Amino acid sequence: MRFLLPGLFGVVLLLSGFSVAQAQQEKAVPTLALLPFSAEQAGSYAYLEEAIRQMLIARLANRDDVNISNRAIPERQAGEVRALLERDERQQAAQLIPVDWLATGEIVALQQGMRVNLVLVPLQVGDEQQPLGFTATDIDTIVPAVAQLAETVAEHLQPRQETAEVSQQSGAPADDGFGAFQTPHPERSFKKGLYSGSALTGDAEDRFQSRGVRRSSPLPIDVETMTSGDLDGDGIDDLVVASRSQIRVFHFSDERFQQVASYDFPPVIKIHVINIGTPDQSDLPHLFVSANNGWKAASAILGWDGSATLQPLQQNLDWYIRPIPWPGRGEILAGQQASRDEGLRYLAPGVFRLSMDRQSGQLTSTERLPLPADTNLFDFAVADFNGDGSNETAVIDERHRLLVYDETRSLVWVSSATYGGSLRHFGPILTETADGTAMNSTDEEGMRRLVYIPGRLDVKDITGDGVAELIIVTNEVDPVSKYLPNIRSYDGGSVACLGWRGAGLTELWRTSHIAGYVADYVFAGSSETATSSTVDAISRLYVAQLPDKALWRRFLPGGDNSRILAYEMRVAPQ
Repeated sequence: MRFLLPGLFGVVLLLSGFSVAQAQQEKAVPTLALLPFSAEQAGSYAYLEEAIRQMLIARLANRDDVNISNRAIPERQAGEVRALLERDERQQAAQLIPVDWLATGEIVALQQGMRVNLVLVPLQVGDEQQPLGFTATDIDTIVPAVAQLAETVAEHLQPRQETAEVSQQSGAPADDGFGAFQTPHPERSFKKGLYSGSALTGDAEDRFQSRGVRRSSPLPIDVETMTSGDLDGDGIDDLVVASRSQIRVFHFSDERFQQVASYDFPPVIKIHVINIGTPDQSDLPHLFVSANNGWKAASAILGWDGSATLQPLQQNLDWYIRPIPWPGRGEILAGQQASRDEGLRYLAPGVFRLSMDRQSGQLTSTERLPLPADTNLFDFAVADFNGDGSNETAVIDERHRLLVYDETRSLVWVSSATYGGSLRHFGPILTETADGTAMNSTDEEGMRRLVYIPGRLDVKDITGDGVAELIIVTNEVDPVSKYLPNIRSYDGGSVACLGWRGAGLTELWRTSHIAGYVADYVFAGSSETATSSTVDAISRLYVAQLPDKALWRRFLPGGDNSRILAYEMRVAPQ
């Protein structure tokens, strides 16, 4: 069967009557070249790489609205072009392959079937890349999936003439120049009849509508991370934000942010992530602060009695900590230890469930959590995403890809888009030595690789159907970060919600583009009313924005004018 498949695909092409020469017509249509696919992770499907590529070329060549290049692209030239695209040097790439669009692809083997990812790269400055793809569970599904992919590619290559019309129909403009919630591709949704006036109705993907967004005045600190919860037990959720070593608590009322409490760590402490939780059924919610002092973990647990200052309960904990919901276990406290070994990048492998001695306050590990290899403390979320009764694990890898594994830790889905980028990392910054002191010209630690922490992954049943959705940051990676992996820079971002549809995760909604850098977010709201047939669910999404977080700004003194955006979202009843 293995050796017959390429021939079978060839017969399919011949019977379909595809002719590249006949399909190329002399008119002003977008031109596209498809680079050879990457098959590094294709496993047993590697032999299909060229067959799938040729099928896609043939499908596109049979259209009169796409001009597909059929000239051979040597692997050496393809490698040069990929390197140029990684550095966002599109004009140089266009000199090597003179087309309007280039497409790069890869095949990834899954536990059952494979994933084909395709990225459309416009060679005209200003246009955005478009990630596409499909999952094929068996050989029989490949041909129709390629046909559908060709249709989607052709749609993306056409001028977006209907976008302005859709923008006017998708709700009132948000305050302060920020747009409303929108589906990932509103112009295609419009064609399918998914929009109806200012309301989104029908399937789950069409049940979300923005009620506007408020933006705070500049905050007195540069926000690194944020969380929300009722810390003092007064029935009001507290919004907690943190900079490198400072914490501030806000209340949002009457459309205003009011600071109500604070806490400052010594300047040597670098905060990574904060969370509010009650792991292992502890009495009151506490603030869990994951932080380091040089190469050492220096985390803390804080409480709040409603006064102007948070109260430290435990400090200088030698674990990085994270309270996390785990289906079947409740909320647990997970942790990962630091390492003095620079070869391990100052982070010991393995994520563990922790238990705290209430007398001494010491943390001890009780078990290593069953996670995919090389998964770190803040890389993952666990839930039943597809509603099959078993848990899946969503993981962000170092390439900003979102991966989903089943309970056997087998890969079942991989995203074509990138997600989860952030500027936070474990251990000292590159200009500091292992002990957190300033580096001088003779130090060599600047050569080490940083272990970055992805943006927050949060699990919520937003639609009220009993199946979890995943909320995630989608900072857009600046090309310099692809070329220099130790430096992260982002060109704006957004927050997206993904739900399981068919064979993988699909974006249900995404905020409009947020300039600068999305430091963190909090999704606050109950899904209980979303199940009602008469009552709409109103939820809030808080987003920490650093408007000027460009690469060159990181080397200048002063703040970045952090702001909090408060989106209000309506979830229509089922």
